[in-house]
Amino acid sequence: MGQLINKEIYTPHFKEHEANVSHFYLDGPGYVTIGIGCRVWDVSYASKLGMYHKEINKLASVDEITKEYHGVAALDPGRVEMFYAIRTNLYLPLNERMKLFEDRVQGFISEINAKVCQLEAFPINAQLVMLDMMFNLGIGNLTSKFTKFLFYFMNRNWLLAAKESHRLKIAESRNKWAATTLEALV
Repeated sequence: MGQLINKEIYTPHFKEHEANVSHFYLDGPGYVTIGIGCRVWDVSYASKLGMYHKEINKLASVDEITKEYHGVAALDPGRVEMFYAIRTNLYLPLNERMKLFEDRVQGFISEINAKVCQLEAFPINAQLVMLDMMFNLGIGNLTSKFTKFLFYFMNRNWLLAAKESHRLKIAESRNKWAATTLEALV
C-alpha cells in the first residue's frame, strides 16, 4: 500500500474550491452549509455547533441557532456569500470550522475505504480527485451515478476516468481540474 492523502494536501484544495464561510449559507442544491462546504444536516445538528453572535462575540443559545438555521433555510439557494452574511447574526469560529471540515473529510475517507476502494492504493492526485468527487456527490451518488468513473478509476484507466468525472452543478473549472489531474497520471 502507498501513502494516504493528508490534510496538508486536501485542505488547500477544498479551501480554493469551497471557501471557508463563518455563517450558515445555502449551497447550490439548497442545503444549509457552513465552513468549508460542511452540510448542516438538521436543526439538531446545528444546535450542537458552538456558534457566537457576530456583534458581541457571545456564545449563542440553542434557540438562537435554531432561529438562524430556519431563517437561512428559507432563503434562496446558491447565492453569493455576502447575500447570507448580511442576513445572519451568528458565526462559527475558525478552529470549530476546521474541526468540522476535518471530521467530514475523515468520514469521507472512511466511507470510500469501506465502500469503494482502499484510497492509499492509488496515487495521491488520484486520491484527491476521488475525495473531491465524494465531497460533492456523497457516497450514494458516487456509487450509483458514477459507476463508469469508478470502474475506470479502480482499473487505473486515468484517461477514461477523466472523461467520466464530469459533475453537474459545480463550477466547470472544478470539472476541468479533476479531468486534467487524472489525465496527468498517464
